Amino acid sequence: MSCHETEELDQALKAYQTLLETRTMEPKNLKRIDEMLDSAVRSQRGPFLRQLCADDPGVRQRIEGLLEAYDKAKVSWRAQ
Repeated sequence: MSCHETEELDQALKAYQTLLETRTMEPKNLKRIDEMLDSAVRSQRGPFLRQLCADDPGVRQRIEGLLEAYDKAKVSWRAQ
């Protein structure tokens, strides 16, 4: 992951945290931001995990499994 990509992701996370703390935005805007953040995070997972777990593919598989379970739980929660 490049330094620029890391900075963009960090900025998105900070913006999202600020919005959650204020809770003054309309639900449709929060949903849109949540979806954008999810997309950004998912797009960076592969490169990040490849770099982080380069020497241990087993750890990478375990982390990918946990992230997949988290994604499924989040989708299920949103549907309610």
